[in-house]
Amino acid sequence: MRMILSVLDRVLLIDLLSPQGKGSFIAMKTLRELRETLSFTPEEIEAMGMNEAEGRVTWNPEQATEKDMRIDKLGTTIIADRLREADAKQLLLEQHVPLYEKFVKTDSEK
Repeated sequence: MRMILSVLDRVLLIDLLSPQGKGSFIAMKTLRELRETLSFTPEEIEAMGMNEAEGRVTWNPEQATEKDMRIDKLGTTIIADRLREADAKQLLLEQHVPLYEKFVKTDSEK
């Protein structure tokens, strides 16, 4: 599946997909590949003036661009599951709402 993701979307998804204990080989490998896919290239980091300090990532919003990304079916399902889990635990932030609408709605329409 192809999705247009903003810088904020990518940062939130990388955080959401951080390792959380144990899982199947396929799920762990897919998580790693998803994080790599969503990661920023050195060129993107430089162009947007990205910095990380005290657990916060900042960038120049005037230089931020959206990116057309391909996320496979298993990746989409894992993201949707993580968003549902965060929702059930009432851990979603307002910034997660567009991601929830993109991934959970898409996943439930299969």
